[in-house]
Amino acid sequence: MTRGSSVGTTTFKVNAPPTIHVTDPDETGGQDYATAVLGNAWDMNDPADTFYDNGATIVDHLISRVFSGGLFNGTSDGACVANCGTSIPIGDPQVYVFANNPNNTLQIDTTRYRFLTFGLQVDGAFDLARGSVARVFWGSATGSGAPYNLTTTKDIITWPGMNTYSVDLAALNAGPDGGLEPAGAATPWMTNKIRYLRIDPHEFGEVRDFHLDFVKLAAMNEAPGSFTIKFTGSDTDGDPVTVALYYDTDTNPSSGFTLIASGIPLANGQYVWNTSNVPGGVYYVYAVASDGRNSTGGYATGPVRVTPPASNPLISIDTPGANATVGQPFLVGGWAIDTVAPSGTGVDAVHIYAYPNPGSGASPVFLGAATYGSARGDIGAAFGAQFTNSGFNMNVSYLKPGPYMLAAYPHSTVTNGFSAPQTRTITVAPGPLMAIDTPGWGATGVEPFAISGWAIDSAAPTGTGVDAIHVWAYPNPGSGQSPVFVGTAAYGASRPDLGSAYGTRFTNSGFTATVRGLAPGLYQFVVFAHSTATGTFNQQQAVNVTVKNQVLLAIDAPAQNASVTPPFLIGGWALDRAAASGTGVDAIHVWAYPVSGAPPFMLGVATYGTPRSDLGSIFGSQFTNCGYNLTVTSLAKGTYDIVVWAHSSVSGTFDLNKVVRVTVP
Repeated sequence: MTRGSSVGTTTFKVNAPPTIHVTDPDETGGQDYATAVLGNAWDMNDPADTFYDNGATIVDHLISRVFSGGLFNGTSDGACVANCGTSIPIGDPQVYVFANNPNNTLQIDTTRYRFLTFGLQVDGAFDLARGSVARVFWGSATGSGAPYNLTTTKDIITWPGMNTYSVDLAALNAGPDGGLEPAGAATPWMTNKIRYLRIDPHEFGEVRDFHLDFVKLAAMNEAPGSFTIKFTGSDTDGDPVTVALYYDTDTNPSSGFTLIASGIPLANGQYVWNTSNVPGGVYYVYAVASDGRNSTGGYATGPVRVTPPASNPLISIDTPGANATVGQPFLVGGWAIDTVAPSGTGVDAVHIYAYPNPGSGASPVFLGAATYGSARGDIGAAFGAQFTNSGFNMNVSYLKPGPYMLAAYPHSTVTNGFSAPQTRTITVAPGPLMAIDTPGWGATGVEPFAISGWAIDSAAPTGTGVDAIHVWAYPNPGSGQSPVFVGTAAYGASRPDLGSAYGTRFTNSGFTATVRGLAPGLYQFVVFAHSTATGTFNQQQAVNVTVKNQVLLAIDAPAQNASVTPPFLIGGWALDRAAASGTGVDAIHVWAYPVSGAPPFMLGVATYGTPRSDLGSIFGSQFTNCGYNLTVTSLAKGTYDIVVWAHSSVSGTFDLNKVVRVTVP
């Protein structure tokens, strides 16, 4: 060292920078296909780790296949498949690690599994020109020759000794530097699901031994909320080293990255990355090691996919409002979605509970499953069209008066479980209550059928508070047609469940009304309850039901396939159980259909109304006079299907027919 005319010496030390290497995530990927899907890793411990069918469809050009010491030890047969007769003949030894079953039901999902890693050693002298190259093949074809309709990678140099080779198959293409041979199928990895996957260990046109250590076909590393980043490094000076970790959308540090954590001791060797607040996407981890003087940075050799939360349910109770006082029945309504759902609303049910006297610890009352799926354009506009049909609603009509906390629990199709509820505190005011238990809304009722339920009015000082139930049927709801009075229901049936819920004086509060005599069609049945507290019909419940009548018809004579000679009798019975009075049938028409295919013709109108006490005893006395008969005086020789039609006075149509085949010799 010189300074002016002075000369001196000093000692100094050049600091060695620390080293850092991210070991996970890396180029070998995450979940292994063979382990996760097949249940048996391709670890070369047993013959199930490769596929060979004794030459039936695959000629693997091997003369020896031995599994030992965790290796597949193979020997190529030395057969020439190309450049034969030249100084550099080409061989074709093959190892299929995956080949489809005969039904082609087993396939590799290439959109998930893409990172291939294998260990390989080829014995003998290294000679790149003669065949020290491996290749990877895959295909999706079916049918004859499928195992050889394959896509081929370009050469993978097989260096001397046992080495590990890794390749991202999804990154390859048939371009000039894309890594795939343009000849053959040349189909990029992620185009189709894969039925065949093979590794050719070398291309020597001579007998050569080789050893396949393991094969791993992996998915991308995934971080569904967290990921353990692993790293290793050193500092030759022995300085304390800390690590800073970042995530990046590419592997260019000059484009910027986002800090995960800093000040992590290198000796820790790992760090758990919490990804719950990281936007979903594919990222590369960048690690920087510092000893306080120098810093060294490097990217992980493989990416990691940050996935959104497993579930993100949202629910709102729109009505009733917070701290509302409600009379019964009242509506509980709102919307529920799971924003993570790939399609649909992500919710398939909403269960609603009522917790009496909030904070008391009293057991909740399960109100039931709400009707779910009504259109909510506002929710579709806010979250996307797939979430439009997310509304729910339920009518509540049987809670004791008092304070409650309502809780609506959404059931997610993403997790197949119920999520945390939305709650609402309300007060249920005293007053009339009623419910229709059966039939349910939208049901079909075959007459005669019962409408049943219960009704009370807690405002009455004694008794149930109800003394009459009237039932009306409104045809074709919304049409404006005049209603039909179904009748006064029988009231006072024992309902211990109501007595337990509201007090013993409300036990005898059940009602039942029988519906009959209505023409088939859609009706809205409205049940009105008369209050002893007000002296009026002060509450009602409705249910929409499709009504069907019930015609019964039988042919007693002649017997099936009978031989008859005119004159002969056709007789039987017919009734419609839907009839409010009478038999419900007012005409019987009889036709003959020649089996020859000739046009049918009417035999006549049967006499109807003859007494059938056997039917009266079964169905009730109103149906006694349900017999019919017709005497056929003339019928040409031949075979006929005799068809008897019954005309219902309830529906006003010929609703039912019966057939009997006869022959006139």
